[in-house]
Order: sequence, then structure tokens, then C-alpha cells
Amino acid sequence: MASEKLAAGLVNSGYSVGWVGACTVGVTATETAVTQIISGTNMTTDPRVLPISITGTLRTLVNSYDYSGVGELGQSGRGLYGIYDPSNWSQKQTAQCNATSPVTGVQQWSTTNPYGIVVYDGVMYMIANDCDPTTRKCYIYKYNMAADAFSETGYAYEFTPDIDGDTTQWKGAGYGLDLQISGSSAYLIAVFGRFTNSGWTYTFGESAVVKIPLTGTGTAEMDLAGNNVTGVVVNGDYAYVTSVGGAQQANGNPASKLEVFDISGATPLFTETIAASDIPNNFGGDFVDVAFVNNKAYVLAAHYNTAYSQYSYIVIQTTEADLQAGGFGTGAKYKTATVSPASPCFALLPGEGNDLYLVDGVKFQSIDTSLDIDATGALSTVKSAGDFANGTATGYVINTAAMVIERTAAATRGLAAAKASVTKIAKRLARPEDLERKEK
Repeated sequence: MASEKLAAGLVNSGYSVGWVGACTVGVTATETAVTQIISGTNMTTDPRVLPISITGTLRTLVNSYDYSGVGELGQSGRGLYGIYDPSNWSQKQTAQCNATSPVTGVQQWSTTNPYGIVVYDGVMYMIANDCDPTTRKCYIYKYNMAADAFSETGYAYEFTPDIDGDTTQWKGAGYGLDLQISGSSAYLIAVFGRFTNSGWTYTFGESAVVKIPLTGTGTAEMDLAGNNVTGVVVNGDYAYVTSVGGAQQANGNPASKLEVFDISGATPLFTETIAASDIPNNFGGDFVDVAFVNNKAYVLAAHYNTAYSQYSYIVIQTTEADLQAGGFGTGAKYKTATVSPASPCFALLPGEGNDLYLVDGVKFQSIDTSLDIDATGALSTVKSAGDFANGTATGYVINTAAMVIERTAAATRGLAAAKASVTKIAKRLARPEDLERKEK
């Protein structure tokens, strides 16, 4: 197991204190890395962590995100960013978005709520989950990273949620971003959702998978995907898209899907669907993540219980060929577990070589990919949320998580050049406080 660095945005179980912690795999120590981005101002109770690699130079974006007072989720909230060197957590840059009391001398960004980052050829691309409240559009913004400037330079893609012939006033939301290298060409592979809402009651429309050229000629092309998409993972000439199928519900949404898209051509082409009913052990939904490590394919699904007190998850081990055939195959293995308190943060995070990490809401676990997932010792705890102490706060849970890899991610992903990296962040499901608010 390599000495990779893991970072997490953390909160207490009462969602009243937020901070950022970090640890190095194989090292006993943990650190409370960031508690304040601006001195004297505590972070919100929704801290976000997004590590990046700039041709081997590591930086970690920390976002103190706030949607309180905005109205409801999915609207344009407020963001305060600190950009750090994760080797010593020295702050390199500061930015803000939609600040109610703007800090003098701090950069103004357009992205309040990022859900993925790709770095390619000196440019950082960041997909926004929040939409423009007037146009209902959302964007992939561009940033110049030279000399730690991180200055916004416009956008690479504008997602318009309107559908021809449909009078619904859909709102757009970005949910995932990955990179495809095909020969000498590079493409962003993005997924966007469509939704409408009345307060905390949401209706979801079809999602979109978009292929966006970064080099050469051509235009962005899209295909449709399942409702309430949760993310996308690219492996070679295929994209794997997870979706809830609609609103989250206790014990999983039966409409949840894992969809396979052929992205070898100019336009993403849907090929297969794996349904929630295909998940072993009558688990139910919802599909949340996919990873490809050591010639194995791993699929993660998770859902909360009716009391909002815990999340259950399943990790399924299969092959990419089986997924491309529309199922898990006869040789699939799986592991299930239940975690509490109910933290909505789940991910499969590939590391160096054959390393793979599971984020289950309350801890980081390593997956020994040389073993079958159901074998004794296949999963082992790296750190628990409670290891990242912060004063008198108690009942720690992971709010967001990501890997800070000690070099570019390009080599591990088989990309063509070391100038490329992809930030893989944890999928954010509904928080207990949000679910309870919806029911009131």
C-alpha cells in the first residue's frame, strides 16, 4: 500500500461545526488541516475538499460552502475557497463566490458548489452543481493555475437544461466530470442533471452525458441518461454513469441505474443498463460509484433507512466485460455493511497502482484488490472520522472526501501525458438534516 494522502471535509453529528482533516496512508498521525479559510471566520457546516495535481505540484481546494438562507438545495449558494499546499497546508490563494459580505482583495469566482475537477494543459476545469437562478443554466468554468493564480478565465461549456417541445422550466446541475484521452485528442466527459422543485420537494428529468473537445476541432455532443444522475467514471472508450432514478428514498430507489456509454465516437452512445434489481442480495438502490483497479470492476451502491439514522452499502466486484454486457456476471462477489450515524459521503477512490479506497461516510477503508471483496481481510480501516479531532466537537462524520495523490493522476489512469489529472471526489447523497427538513 502506497503512502497516499487522504483528505476529508468533516462535521460533527449535529452539523454545527465544520473543518478539514488529512492523513497519510500507513502513517499513524492525523491532522486537523483547515478550520478557518479567512482568519477569525469559522468554516460552514458543509466543508468540501477537492485535491488537484498540476504536473506533479499538489494543491488542495477547500470550499466552505453555504446554502443556508438561499432557499433550497440546487440554487446558487455561497462559496469561500482556500487553495493549499497539502504538504504543509500553507494557503496559496483565496477566492469567494456570491459572498454576502465580500472580503476585500479576494478573487471572485462563479462556482459556488463544484462536483468535479479536471486539469489539462495548465487549465483547471471545474463543474458547477449550482445553477444560475435566472437562466437556470450551469457551467464548466476554466481557471489559469500558473504561479498559483487560479484566476477564472470564462467557461468551457454551458449546459442549457431546456428540452425541445417540453415547457417544463428545468433547472440544470453539474454532477460529475472526467477526462478521456483518445489518440492525440482530449475530451471532458461531463454529466448534468435536470430538476424542478417546490421548496424541498424535487422532480427530476432526464440527465445528460456530454463529450466536450479540449483539443482539435469538433463540438460538444450529448446523450440522455437516467434521472437524478450522481456521477460519471471514464475507463478507456467507455463512460459509466450512475443515477438514483428520481428522488432518494429509504432503502433505495428501484429506478436507480448504472448505464454504460460508448464514447469512442464524437457523440456518447448508450449501450447497456444495469438496474437496481440486478444488485445482489436484494439490496435495492442506489448506484453511486464505479472503479476499475487490478483488472477488476467495483460498483458501489448505498441508501439510508426509514429513520434516517444509518446508511447501508454494498461493494460489488465484477469485470468490465460483464458491465459492458449489462450485468454483474455469474462470478460477481460482494460485501455489505451498515454505518451510523448516517453520513451521506460515499466513494471508491483509486490510488497508486492497485490501491483502492472506500469512503463509507464515517471512515476511510482500503480495499485489497488482490483478494475477492468478500474474503476475510479484503477491507481494512485506514482512519475513522473520529480520528480527526476538532476541539470539543463530537460524533464525527465525513461530509466530503477525496484523494491527494503525491504525483499526477495521469500515470495511473493510462492517460497520454503527465500534464493531465482528474480529481475523484466522493458522491454526496442526502444528509439526515436535509431529509428531515423535506418531511416537515
